[in-house]
Amino acid sequence: MAASLQPPHTGYTRADGTDEWSRRLGGDRAGRAWRLRDLREAGATLALGSDWPIAHHDVRAVLATARRPRGAAAHRPGLTPLQALEGCTSHAAAAAGEPDAAGRIAPGCRADLTALAVDPVRAPADELAGSPVALTVTGGHVVHRGG
Repeated sequence: MAASLQPPHTGYTRADGTDEWSRRLGGDRAGRAWRLRDLREAGATLALGSDWPIAHHDVRAVLATARRPRGAAAHRPGLTPLQALEGCTSHAAAAAGEPDAAGRIAPGCRADLTALAVDPVRAPADELAGSPVALTVTGGHVVHRGG
């Protein structure tokens, strides 16, 4: 079993619970939401993404908000940089039933990847969110090369 969460959604909530999502969910349930770190530390496969067009689909925003949740989740510990990257790569591939064919860079794996101008594990979350995209490869073909 895998959990699929959309960290950018935390930006639509408020710490005081007055946002629409928190009110509809109710204080008790909303108070237990966005447990990304708890799930990972319990050994769960945690696939991260967005559900565009509701939340922003840019993986840089997903990575940044997974590390530093906002709004009602701001008090929760975020994922480590490596856990966030795994959530968008190897854990997402495992959740899709393709643990050996996707989510990593290796011979025989699907050649879909994005290279950022900063190291997504070492860069601070704020710097990562605005990092230029250096390269995008889809199906083994370069479809974007940054300048």
